[in-house]
Amino acid sequence: DPQTQDTIARHFGDIQLEQDQMRDVQHYSIFKTLSIPMHVGFVKSTSNKLTYGITGGISFQYHIQQSGRLLAADGTIINFSDDSYFRRVGLSTHIQTVLIFKGGDQWEFSCNPFFAFSLSDRIKSGAVITQRPFTYGLSLGIAKAL
Repeated sequence: DPQTQDTIARHFGDIQLEQDQMRDVQHYSIFKTLSIPMHVGFVKSTSNKLTYGITGGISFQYHIQQSGRLLAADGTIINFSDDSYFRRVGLSTHIQTVLIFKGGDQWEFSCNPFFAFSLSDRIKSGAVITQRPFTYGLSLGIAKAL
């Protein structure tokens, strides 16, 4: 017994033990994408040097480069490269809030959280899985008027 250091039982000879193993593997895949967004929305300025609003729309994507590895349903690792496993063209929808703080006459600080959801399946037809990625992030910026 590991806690009391007492002997629970004694066995002599060969003993079969059950052993579980776990392996943690990380693969880094490369996706280079050209995205053309179309936004609509509203932005309003206040007298306190604050600009706020919300925009949304759709985005057309063309995947320029794609390579890496992914895990198949049976546990095997699949290597993929350009145009072998994923579609080149995609469409997604997105929404973004706009917050801009004006600091002085020439400086602006922006904080824009965004959410995007893919409308098209990224993996080519005939695959066992579907992939429609959901993306979120935060765009921070500082701008100075010249």
